[in-house]
Amino acid sequence: MPKTKIIRDLSWLSFNHRVLEEAMDSNVHLYDRLRFLGIFSNNLDEFYRVRVATLNKMSTLQKKTAKMHLEHNPEKILEEIEDRTNRFQKTFDRTFNQIIRQLKSKYNIHLKNENNIDRHQRKWVRNYFEEKVRTHIVPLMIESMPSPPLLRDRDIYLACVLGSTDNPMLQRYALIQVPERQINRFIILPFSGTETHIMMLEDVIRFNLKHLFAPFGFNKFSGHVIKVTRDAELDFDQDLSSDIIKDLEKSLLKRKKGNTTRFVYDKRIDETLLNYLVKRLNIQDSAALIAGGRIHNFKAFMDFPKSVFNDILPRPKPFVHPLLKQPCRIMDIIHERDVMLHFPYHSFDSVIDLLREASIDPLV
Repeated sequence: MPKTKIIRDLSWLSFNHRVLEEAMDSNVHLYDRLRFLGIFSNNLDEFYRVRVATLNKMSTLQKKTAKMHLEHNPEKILEEIEDRTNRFQKTFDRTFNQIIRQLKSKYNIHLKNENNIDRHQRKWVRNYFEEKVRTHIVPLMIESMPSPPLLRDRDIYLACVLGSTDNPMLQRYALIQVPERQINRFIILPFSGTETHIMMLEDVIRFNLKHLFAPFGFNKFSGHVIKVTRDAELDFDQDLSSDIIKDLEKSLLKRKKGNTTRFVYDKRIDETLLNYLVKRLNIQDSAALIAGGRIHNFKAFMDFPKSVFNDILPRPKPFVHPLLKQPCRIMDIIHERDVMLHFPYHSFDSVIDLLREASIDPLV
């Protein structure tokens, strides 16, 4: 009986689905379930950056000219990836909505947005924006830009439509990069009761759009989150005489401007603005367009504030394998015998120690 070939990319999706199943497990603490959603999302981003980007290249290359190992029928694999990813995304959305409901019922934790905060919180959010956020954002009026804006890979942006009730012809588009690298994305709001209110950074910016753009004659504002995932595969010349360091430098620079492998957007975005962005960003593959909900870049949920929970037990500290306790030379030890590390029970420091050894070993 012939062996069934296991396609590595589909196998990897099955692995990532196991991460999602941990988020679905009601026996897991809600804090950890949110973190598993973040891990699943971050994994998928990297998968699209590297493997989907590579498969897209394979589908356009002929074997005689390719400098890479070609998968059999990459087009079919891409179709299966799209189908599975869409199914996983529906499960992801259901799980997230379930967790949000349980945060309310079990812990009195509420995710708020610009439309449902009270008068005192609106004043606080206004001050927070002026003191903490405004200096980190630079709105881009994209229609006046001669070339399309270079959206940073995996960052999120507010795509804004600006208008005026007094002048219906006055409509402009703007992009605002959400500065989540500089400011915590989860902002705990003041509240006098027993509830905990948390507002996301993009909603703080959305609430203050009128203060950003009203001086320019606009009084109608809407903003929806978008995110671009770019081709991040490292391309190397397989000529042995080439300089691998220079090849690596060139590939890392190209990562910033790689082709778009996924464009995720809020499904409630203005359709005219969406079509304009797709055209300006030269996104030609419809499979790269993924409609989603209000929140994107779920990797941030790996850093959901732990302090709002009162029942999280401290985790046991991981321990170093007895054979790998420092000082020792790990390469000598694993040359003599196998050593199995089981994470998270064993410390990952031993792997770092091995990499450090390899980096300074003249024989490597």
